[in-house]
Amino acid sequence: MTNKINFIKLVRVWGAIFLVVLGGSFIAMDAIETYRDFDLRAEKIRADFSRRQKQIIKQEVMRVVERIRYEQSQSETVTREKIKARVDEAYAIARHIYQQNRHLKSRTDIQRMILDALRPIRFENGSGYYFATRLDGIEMLFADRPEMEGLNLLNLKDPQGQLVIKDMIEIAKRSGEGFYEYHWTKPGSAGNDHKKIAFIKRFEPYDWIIGTGLYVNEVQKQIETDLLSGISRIRFGKEGYIFINRLNGDALVSNGKIFSGKKKLWEVFNANPDKMKAIFEKEHRAAMTPGGDYIYYSHIKLSKPDREAPKVSFIFGIPELRWLVGAGVYLDDVETEIALLQAELNSQVKIKIGYFVLIVMFIVTIFSFLFKWLSDKLQSDLNYFISFFQKAAHSNETIDRNHLKFIQLDQMAEYANKMLTDRMQAEEAIKENENKFHHLFDFSPQAIALTEVETGQLVDVNNKLCELTHYSREELIGRTTNEMEFYSVPDRERFIHALQSSGQVNGLEMKFKAKNGAHLDALMFARFLEISGKALILTIFNDISDRKRLEDDLRRAQRLESIGTLAGGVAHDFNNLLFPIIAMAEMLLEDIPKNSVEHGYIKEIYKAGNRASDLVKQILAFSRRSEHKLIPVQIQKILREALKLSRSTIPTSVEIVDEIQDDCAMVLADPTQIHQIAMNLITNAYHAVDKHGGQIMVRLAEAANDDGDRSAQPIESIRYAVLSVADTGCGIDPSILDKIFEPYFTTKEKGKGTGLGLSVVYGIIKEHGGDIKVHSDVGKGTTIKVFLPLIMDSSDLLPDKEAETAQTGTEKILLVDDDEIIAALEKQILERLGYDVNIRTSSVEALEAFRANPNLYDLVITDMTMPNMTGDQLTRQLISIRPGIPIIICTGFSEKINAESARAMGVKGFLMKPVVKMEMARMVRQILDEKKTRTKK
Repeated sequence: MTNKINFIKLVRVWGAIFLVVLGGSFIAMDAIETYRDFDLRAEKIRADFSRRQKQIIKQEVMRVVERIRYEQSQSETVTREKIKARVDEAYAIARHIYQQNRHLKSRTDIQRMILDALRPIRFENGSGYYFATRLDGIEMLFADRPEMEGLNLLNLKDPQGQLVIKDMIEIAKRSGEGFYEYHWTKPGSAGNDHKKIAFIKRFEPYDWIIGTGLYVNEVQKQIETDLLSGISRIRFGKEGYIFINRLNGDALVSNGKIFSGKKKLWEVFNANPDKMKAIFEKEHRAAMTPGGDYIYYSHIKLSKPDREAPKVSFIFGIPELRWLVGAGVYLDDVETEIALLQAELNSQVKIKIGYFVLIVMFIVTIFSFLFKWLSDKLQSDLNYFISFFQKAAHSNETIDRNHLKFIQLDQMAEYANKMLTDRMQAEEAIKENENKFHHLFDFSPQAIALTEVETGQLVDVNNKLCELTHYSREELIGRTTNEMEFYSVPDRERFIHALQSSGQVNGLEMKFKAKNGAHLDALMFARFLEISGKALILTIFNDISDRKRLEDDLRRAQRLESIGTLAGGVAHDFNNLLFPIIAMAEMLLEDIPKNSVEHGYIKEIYKAGNRASDLVKQILAFSRRSEHKLIPVQIQKILREALKLSRSTIPTSVEIVDEIQDDCAMVLADPTQIHQIAMNLITNAYHAVDKHGGQIMVRLAEAANDDGDRSAQPIESIRYAVLSVADTGCGIDPSILDKIFEPYFTTKEKGKGTGLGLSVVYGIIKEHGGDIKVHSDVGKGTTIKVFLPLIMDSSDLLPDKEAETAQTGTEKILLVDDDEIIAALEKQILERLGYDVNIRTSSVEALEAFRANPNLYDLVITDMTMPNMTGDQLTRQLISIRPGIPIIICTGFSEKINAESARAMGVKGFLMKPVVKMEMARMVRQILDEKKTRTKK
C-alpha cells in the first residue's frame, strides 16, 4: 500500500491554531466575573428592600395598636354619654306628657301614661331599658323585672353589697341627677353580677327618679366591633393589609375581611391547616415578645394565588384584649427591579459576544485559505467515497480500499463496508419486525391511529378505531381529524398543548364524534415517534364512555343524597322557628274578636305560617320522595296568591296579565305543590323576559276533550283544569326542548337556577295524574300548559277543620323542651285546654323530676332533639321507671325517629312541629282517654 497522510494530525494542528485565536477562555472568565458582581449587587438590593419594608409594616402595626388602645380608653366615656342622652330623652317624654295632660287628666292617669310610654322602649340590642322609682323607694317602673314594681326597694343590694336604690335617691336629692356604678341583672343573660353604669334624673312633679343604665361589656364589644370594621379597611403599599387574631388562634380580621371570631385561623384558611398552625405559633411567640417581633414564612400572594412567596410580618400583642395585631409584606417584589438589572447585564454580555463573533469570522476566513490546499488532496479520495455512497442506495458493492491515500479515510472505508453488511442484515430484521408490528397494530383491543406531524393526515388506523368511529379504513386514511370532526375545538387545543409542552399525552379525557353522530368519551394517550424518517404521532383511544356514564349516575345519586341531608337540617330548624309564629297566631285568633281588622291580619299570618310548614314538608317530600296528602283544591285561589307574591318581586317593566276563571272546579291535589308549580312557571317566564322587559300571561280555565285542541289533550277525564303560563321572551331552542324536564339541565347563567325546577314540576304533575305541554318559538316566547283532572263530584270535598272544637282536660302533664320559647308556648296551649302543666327545659332535670314522683304525671310530652339526652333516650328512661306512662314525642325533624319507630319503643303519640292547637288537643285527649279505658279494664 502507498504511504498515506495522517489526516487527524493535520486537522489537530490547525484546530489548535483556531482555538488559540478565538480566545474563548478570556471571554468566559470575563462573563463569570461580570455575573459575580451582579449577584453581590442583587443581594444588597434585597437587604435594603427588606429593611425598608420591615420599617413600614412595624409603623403600620404600631399605628393600629395606638388606635385600639385609644378607643378602649374611651369605652367608659362613651357609655356615660349614651345613658345620659337616653335619660334626657325619657325625662323629655315624661315632662311632655305631664305638661300636655296636667289640667285634663288625673294624677294617676298621667303617671300611668308616662310609665306606659317608657315601659316598651328598648335600646342597645335590647339590653337597655328605663326604670322609675319614687323618692320613698317604691318602684314605679322596672321594665326588665315587672314583678318588682310596687315594691319598696330601699334595702335592695347588688352582689357587691351596695344599696342601689337608696344610693340613687341620695344622688337625686343632692344633685338632681348623676351617674352611679353597680352590678345588676341583664335581659337575656343569666345571673345578676353584670357591671352597669346608670344615670338618674329627678322628675320633680311626682318626686320620681327616672334612669337607665348600660352594661360596660356591651359597649366594649361594640367598640371592638367598630374597631375591627375600621381596621379591615386599612391598606398600604402594593398588597399590604392589617390582620388581627386572638391569642388562642381565633381569626378576627384578614385581608379586608371580618370573621366571626368563632373559627381558628387554620379553619378559615384551610387549604393547608398544619402550615397555618405553624405560622400562628410564630405569630403567638412574636406577640408574647415585649415590643413585638418579626416573623418569616412563605405564603400565597393575593395577586398570584397559584404560588407561594417569602413574606415577613411584624406582630404585636395586646394582652388586655387577648389580641395580636400584625402586617406583612412579600419579599419577592424586589425581584422585578433585579430582573431589569439582569436584562441590562445580558445586553452588555451580548455586545461582547458580538465582538467575539466578528473576531471568529475573521479567523475563519484566514483558516479557509489555509485549509484550501488540504481540501485538494482530499478531493480524489472523497470523490471515490461519493461514488460509493451514490451506489449504496441501490447496490451492495463495497469500497476498494487500495484507491484511498489518507489513513483516516481508509479506516472509514473499512467501517463503511462493515456498515453495508450490517445494513443488509438489518433490512431483513426490519421486514420481520414490520410484519409483527402490523399484526399487533391491527388486532389490538385499543383504538390506535398514526398521524403525520407535518400535515395532520391519518397515515394508518387499526380495526378497533374503525369499529369505534364506524368509519372504514379507506374513509380515514389521508384525511385529518379536523376534516372528520372527531374533536371539539377546545378539546383539540388541549390535546395539542399537552403534546407540545411535554412531548406526550398521558390519560387526557376527551370527547370524539363517531360517524353516526354519537359522542364517545375517551382517555387519550399520544407521543411522537419516527418511522422510516417520517415524524409521526402515535395516538391511543381508550373508550371510557361506559365508565363516564356510571360516574355521572354516581354523582347524581350523591348530589340527591346531599340535598336530602340538607333538607332534614333545614326542616328541623325552620319548623322550630315556625312553631312560635303559628302557635301565637292561633292563640291570638281565639282572643281577638272575629269581626275585627286585627283578626283578619292575624289569620293571614296563621295561614302563611301553615303554608310555610307545608313548604318544609314539600322540601322533605322532594328530597325523600315521601307520600303527599291530596285534598280538593281551588286552583284559582292558590294562583292569585302566587301572582301577588310574584308581583312584589318582579319589576314593573314586566307586565303580568291574568285571566283566571273564578268558577273553575276543584282538583284533587296538594296545595303547596300547586303553589310550587305556579311560582316555578312564573319565575321561569320572568327570567325569559327580565333583560328587555315583556309580558307574562297567566290563564286558568276549564276545558273539555272536544275543544278542538286534540294535540294538547293527554288526559282521559271528561273535563280538566288548564293552567297556562306564557311569556314574550327569547324562546327555547328546538334542539334542547326535549331536555328541559331532565334533572340538573339548565340554560340559565350561574346564580339563576339549579336545573331542578322543571323536573320537579314535571314529577308533581305526573303524581297528580296530569300532563304538561310546551310550545316555544325562538325570539317570540314560550307557552307552558299544565293539565289537571277536575273533581266534578262535590261529595269528594273534605270537612271544614275550623268547625272542629278543641278537646280539653284537667290532667297533670310533664312538658320537656330545651327551647324556652317553644316550651312556654306549648305550656300556654295546654293550659288553655285546661291541663296542669309542669315544664322542664333540660331533659336531665325532667328525668330527675319524674324519678322523684313518677305517679304525679298523667302524660309526658318531650322534644326529640335536646342536648345531653335526646327525646328517645329520655323516653326509654321514663318507661323503665314507670312502664305504661303515656308519652308524646314532638320534633321539627329527625332522621333518628319517625312515627313507626316511636310506637315501637312504647311512645303513644308522635307530633311534627310546628304543632297546631287542634292537633295537639286531639292527640292529648285521645291518649289520655285510651289510658283511662285501659285502667277501667
